[in-house]
Amino acid sequence: MEPPGLKLPDYSALAISGNRISHGYTISIVNFKQVPRNLFQCDLSIYIYDSETAIWVTSFKEVLTGWRGGHESMICDGVLYFLIYSTGGDTPETRHGLITYNLRGRSSHGLLTKSFIPVPCPLTCGRLMNLKEKLGMVGGIGRPDRPDIIKGIGIWVLSGKEWQEVTHLSGSIYFGLIKRILDS
Repeated sequence: MEPPGLKLPDYSALAISGNRISHGYTISIVNFKQVPRNLFQCDLSIYIYDSETAIWVTSFKEVLTGWRGGHESMICDGVLYFLIYSTGGDTPETRHGLITYNLRGRSSHGLLTKSFIPVPCPLTCGRLMNLKEKLGMVGGIGRPDRPDIIKGIGIWVLSGKEWQEVTHLSGSIYFGLIKRILDS
């Protein structure tokens, strides 16, 4: 069964969460579609499937200005998290951000951008993971002056709206490991 009103998106992020007690599961699909003739706007739709009701719900729709989505999302403790990327325009110089959406209440208390959480540093890329129902992120640490140049790898855990660094590898250690793997 497909989500209602599903259009072919430009970007899509899928997350699945299971309940160990009931064996039920929740699937979320976050779709992003570029607004025609507007490089700075993106239609965002969140679709939720609950295995206990076997129904897809179009849970939320919004137009993001200055941001677009990507392919990274994760569900932790009933909250959907997904990364967004700056498209320029009137947004801050931050290239990445995180949006939260409460799946239990199916409410973002207004605009999703109000739930915006900045990432801990300039990122070249980011991947999300569930660490015992806490959100974790692994990302390439970009240079502040040249954010496309990687200077290391970091791992963070989200605590409330604050990122706590777990560890990071400097660029020299990271590239040394990659070279060793490629040479073997």
